Amino acid sequence: MSFVSSGCLIIPPPAAKNNSMRLTLSVLLLSLSVALAGDTFVVNCAPLTIQRADPIVTPGKPSQHVHAIVGGNAFRRTMSDANSAEIATATTCDKKLDHSNYWVPHLYHKDAQGRYSLVPWTGTAIYYQNRACDYIADQKYCPRGTYAAAFPKGLRVIAGDPNKRTYNESDVRDRAVQMMCMGNGYSKEYHGFPTQICNQFIRAEVYFPSCWDGKNLDSPNHRDHMAYPSADFDGGVCPPSHPIALISIFFEFFFDTSAITDLGNFYLSNGDNTGYSFHGDFVNGWTNLTALGEAHRLCVGPDNCPINTLGAPPGQNHPGPQDLIYPAVYEEEIGLHGPVDHLPGQIINTGTTSNGPIPTTSSSLPTSTVPDVFVRNVTVATAAGQYFSSTAGDPVLRTGRKASVYEVNVKGGAATLFDVVQKKFVTAEDAGRSALRARSFRADTWETFSIVETDKDVFVLKAKVNGKAVRVHGENLIADGEEGSPLTFKWM
Repeated sequence: MSFVSSGCLIIPPPAAKNNSMRLTLSVLLLSLSVALAGDTFVVNCAPLTIQRADPIVTPGKPSQHVHAIVGGNAFRRTMSDANSAEIATATTCDKKLDHSNYWVPHLYHKDAQGRYSLVPWTGTAIYYQNRACDYIADQKYCPRGTYAAAFPKGLRVIAGDPNKRTYNESDVRDRAVQMMCMGNGYSKEYHGFPTQICNQFIRAEVYFPSCWDGKNLDSPNHRDHMAYPSADFDGGVCPPSHPIALISIFFEFFFDTSAITDLGNFYLSNGDNTGYSFHGDFVNGWTNLTALGEAHRLCVGPDNCPINTLGAPPGQNHPGPQDLIYPAVYEEEIGLHGPVDHLPGQIINTGTTSNGPIPTTSSSLPTSTVPDVFVRNVTVATAAGQYFSSTAGDPVLRTGRKASVYEVNVKGGAATLFDVVQKKFVTAEDAGRSALRARSFRADTWETFSIVETDKDVFVLKAKVNGKAVRVHGENLIADGEEGSPLTFKWM
């Protein structure tokens, strides 16, 4: 999509000239930064998290499908307050005043064995455009010199429809959703998934409605408080039902399809094989709405746009990864460690997990019946406070002050521990005293432990391979003995 407005032409980043010129995130963002002009500035973002969370549609619960999320690190399943996003301490985006969150359904690819893999997601660009204007009777297009308002504090909105499976050219909401196929020396825009091989990227795009009813920060379907302008989805005078023009936002999420050589096997995480249901969610978290409201008036070119650097220490106005304040909760594997048998959310495990803000103090798995649960970013410690710890140089797990960070996957009361830094499973070796080591095996019997209740908030791990409990022997952790040292699970 090319953006044309009075006095300026915005051109999207060009496709690379050959397959060897893989567009990295930094190259994409550099291209996007050059695209700045008077009516547009770009918020460039690195990925924040991939998880089943949607605080707009399913607050406090797992979302129906997996989302790719960028923005402020206060993202979590429950964001009901007007300042829920604003309280972030950092953002993955380059505009440091912007603590907003932006998310879309992740893209999957189905292989010949019927398994689903996450298509690598490399980065995101959010265009902020001055395209709409307040309602003017009997007018369709905006006069020169008008500026749309900043978002009201706490605004949240959805664009696109996750239930769409057909395309209607006459529906402005359908026209606002597109897919750009980016290949070797070419690019072509589609509604729905491309019908040709995209040997570089699929750029999934959605344009948000820009006209506000002036009263509601949300609505029951998360759409009715907003509307598209009269001219088209990307500009014009607002209708009388929604008379207030807000800054227009347009999402571009880049998925690396360079390794995919077949057609017809892309799926959005909501189960859609057509691509028509691509959609986006937005929660406003700008910390300075006055600066946002003045941004387009003051932005006169790529080298003279104050919003680019406001709030950022010198030289630090660039996108980058950030740790979540509230760690993600995973009820099931979603593809972060390889292909999965079904799209996550289609088979939802029973059992409950923490659905609100996850505490940064200690917590534990349930003590009576252990539900199926998948949690990330946890440390494992003995009751005495000795941490599981493993190093690349010495794979033997030891107790120490420096904790390793694990993913804990519990199914049917059986747990696996996965070191997220070394990307290795904790293994019990049945050789004499059964030592625990971090090995690069896939999860199987050797990596499976039973969680045995011993007291409230305290658990014993027993190695499935020999039924022996994990205990401390000197500084080493071993699977041996009738009684193991009690272990607690602690949130990071």
